[in-house]
Amino acid sequence: MNIEKFEDWVDGHKYLSAIYYPTWRIYDSLKYDLKNLYSRVRYGFEPWQVWNFNSYAVEILLPNFRRFVKSKRMGCPSDTFDGTAKDNECHKWDEELEEILWAFEYYNRTEITGEEERVPYDHEKAMADGKRMQAGFELFGKRLMGMWD
Repeated sequence: MNIEKFEDWVDGHKYLSAIYYPTWRIYDSLKYDLKNLYSRVRYGFEPWQVWNFNSYAVEILLPNFRRFVKSKRMGCPSDTFDGTAKDNECHKWDEELEEILWAFEYYNRTEITGEEERVPYDHEKAMADGKRMQAGFELFGKRLMGMWD
């Protein structure tokens, strides 16, 4: 029996379709979950994590980076140290970390969760935010080795 004809036959019987389609959705969901579980056990990751690695990386890094920024750090990279400041010699480092955190949060807000804070879309603002986000990610790459404590 052809699949298309079978689905037409199922659609013609309303009680059968009330059983068939929910059962098919459960089976399909279970098959997807088992495939991902197998992949996680065998390879250590699921296929969607490689296909959309940028979102996966931000999802993993953002909570930990927030914790790092809010923590009481002991020092900063030498080129961000400001000996003239009396109370906070590492204020440049703190500003850079805040800029990196903003980039991660902006990416998470716009790309992962899909929330858009500008109801009337402002193209210039979106472009400026995109450039700021890119600069924050570049700063993250530049400062990654200095993120210790």
